[in-house]
Amino acid sequence: MMTPPEPVVNAGIAGLERGRASVVAGWMNKFTAQTNRISPRAMQRKIMQHVMSG
Repeated sequence: MMTPPEPVVNAGIAGLERGRASVVAGWMNKFTAQTNRISPRAMQRKIMQHVMSG
């Protein structure tokens, strides 16, 4: 599921105005980013293999 462009642009502009180097738009993307930080790499590979295979 992809985030529509408008909220991504709005989040990016807001982050730019706040001086942030990185912005993650959308709750699902934020959840995924945080999950990747704490999950084992072997699990990440399996999940990405599943996602990328369609």
